[in-house]
Amino acid sequence: MTPAQLPRKARPIKASWLALVAATTLGVAYFGSIPTRVSAPAVEEQGSAHGLRLVVQTYDRSALTADGSLLPQAKALTATQRAVKAEELRQGVSVQLHQVAVRAEEPVVVAWVEQGAPDLEYDALTARPGQGALYGVTDEVEGGAQIVLGRQRARSA
Repeated sequence: MTPAQLPRKARPIKASWLALVAATTLGVAYFGSIPTRVSAPAVEEQGSAHGLRLVVQTYDRSALTADGSLLPQAKALTATQRAVKAEELRQGVSVQLHQVAVRAEEPVVVAWVEQGAPDLEYDALTARPGQGALYGVTDEVEGGAQIVLGRQRARSA
């Protein structure tokens, strides 16, 4: 049986020496990097005079509802934020997420872009998408995540 034929949980994973140290000394099940590419073909120039903030976070799969929205009590596992231009988003922006987790389950990646500078506390670990943010989610992270931002976050009641 080849590794590709093994069930997803039984497949061998690529691990760095740092992942081995983390697993043996800290007791963590997962230490890795998730290369992520985020694009937003429909992002508009208007309103970007204040700048655009791209936020990318990872969550346990249980943190999302069936429609891909975050549960109110969801806690991000890792996050990053950066300033971007509309043209960069149309072309695609690469981001590296570094994650340490107690469970070996692959996370979901959530990203959004909104007006503002990358000045959120805790490097956006506690941030949530604001009104009118372009939002996207993927649970395909093996080999790198690809997210196309395209739907506006729904208004909360």
